[in-house]
Amino acid sequence: MRNKLFLIILLLAFMNYEAIAEDSELIENLVITAAKSQQLTNEVIVPIIVIDQSDIELSGVNDIAELLSFFNGINISTNGGPGQLTSIFVQGSNSNQVLILVDGIAINDSATGIAAIQNIHPDMVERIEIVKSPRAALYGSNAVGGVINIFTKRGSDGTTLGFKYGSDKTQIINISTVSKMTSGKVGLHFNDYDTDGFPSKEISNINSKHNNRSINGFYDGQWDNAIIKASILDSHGTTDYLDFFASPVSQDFNNTTFSFNLNEKKNETWNTNINIGLSKDLLDQNNSNDFNHSKNFIVEWRNNFRLNKNNELLTGIALENEQFDASNYGLNIHTSLNNKALFLENIFSSQKNQFLVAIRLNDKEGINDKMSWNLEYGHHINPNTRLLLNAGKAFRNPSFFDLYGFGGNTLLRPEYSEKISLGLSYQPNSSTNIDLHYFDNRVKDLVAFNYIDFKLYNIERSKTSGIDLNLNTDINKWILNLHATLQDPENLTTSTQLLRRPRNSFGISVRRSFEKLTFNLNLAKNSSRNDFGGVVLDAYTLVNLTIRYQLNNHWTFNSSINNLNNEKYTLANGYITPDRKVYFGFMYSPEG
Repeated sequence: MRNKLFLIILLLAFMNYEAIAEDSELIENLVITAAKSQQLTNEVIVPIIVIDQSDIELSGVNDIAELLSFFNGINISTNGGPGQLTSIFVQGSNSNQVLILVDGIAINDSATGIAAIQNIHPDMVERIEIVKSPRAALYGSNAVGGVINIFTKRGSDGTTLGFKYGSDKTQIINISTVSKMTSGKVGLHFNDYDTDGFPSKEISNINSKHNNRSINGFYDGQWDNAIIKASILDSHGTTDYLDFFASPVSQDFNNTTFSFNLNEKKNETWNTNINIGLSKDLLDQNNSNDFNHSKNFIVEWRNNFRLNKNNELLTGIALENEQFDASNYGLNIHTSLNNKALFLENIFSSQKNQFLVAIRLNDKEGINDKMSWNLEYGHHINPNTRLLLNAGKAFRNPSFFDLYGFGGNTLLRPEYSEKISLGLSYQPNSSTNIDLHYFDNRVKDLVAFNYIDFKLYNIERSKTSGIDLNLNTDINKWILNLHATLQDPENLTTSTQLLRRPRNSFGISVRRSFEKLTFNLNLAKNSSRNDFGGVVLDAYTLVNLTIRYQLNNHWTFNSSINNLNNEKYTLANGYITPDRKVYFGFMYSPEG
């Protein structure tokens, strides 16, 4: 059966179709992460979050994870301050079960399966799309809890200079230039982030410094029926931290993501797409010879067929090579694994109904893979109300530390999840939208440590069920967002609450523009969480305030107060979180 499905998908990838063609129109309100093809936001069946450039700029944060923590269904944990290890949990899933993309290329490292999102500065980001649903059928391993797709900054034509200064002797320099060419445009963005930080552990008063220099270059071009998009994001720097014995140490990091995408319209019914990607995550300790080096190369070929005016078929082939070299406390790992996959997705849309089905067959060396799938249905009860149903099966392959690290087990199987969701979306007018989703995600074969023989096994199961509520509206020119997540993240094996995930979280954001002045406030409240060693982390409320003043077409000034209420809270036992921080900055555009 497995071989037959491989052949069916492979044949579909090479087939051509005679179909009904429709004229395309330019639409701004599009997302691509949910289905690997453009969709209107009101046609997407699964719960999504779209964070645009205005949201990012007005957040006032210097960290992507902190930005995400103000949105429903997303929780974070950090081991101290800037540049420290960061974990992201989506609707209760483990942090290594959330796939992080940069311009469509996966950046989760091979060591642990967690992405170094702490090394991506928000000033380098133009847009973020979050899909809170299994997406392994389209993206492969790690997309159990969902996908976070980070799009690097393209920007408008011209040159922009920016500067920001504030608490902990933080200074940020931004330089951006974008130019038009005959066949497209090219741009370069530079960001220099330097801070003294603060002590990362409660038992120390030594600041953990962090510096990060990032360069993002891109090219967008078009020839006849072919569109080319290429981008590269490179971040490198040094992060100070405290080791197990609270001694000050540091590590150098270098994260690189390259993406080359060629999309060609063959005819009115057939588009073909080739995507080549490379991601590197290099980590070197400065106080020892230890290092972790992850490199991942992928080539993906997709074909979109418009079967008729209501039906679109996507087929794809992906080839991947994953390399990992590491030296940790005398343990050396040098390995390389290949992976190939075939996937298929069919989207049907009519006036009242939307239907999506997707399957993926994955074949990774040494891994006993199974088929992953998505099945989704949306129905317009009336012009303003949609009923949403979706189900999916996703997987996370064991990381190289799982397989070859301390306590590693080369016989580990992939972790598998089965998730269902029932939702209702109500849009009474163009400025108001209410989304309510119930979700139930069950994961089996979770990798956990067995203290009898000090080895990893697939011995645990988990279940997270809950409700996500999101309300967006405009009231007398005030832009208001309210959201809440009520969930029960449970380890079924130990009958305990999953670590570092709250049962309840609530948030509100308020924004208003008064001609040249813009006011933005974000609030997030989280209930208590469990941590390692039976520790309970207290509930907390975090408030951020940003004010922006546009003096003229050339000058824009920003000020922000993060943790306005100076809350004392803990995201990981023993590690310090930032107290109240104040920043001031400006942006200057000579062209205006």
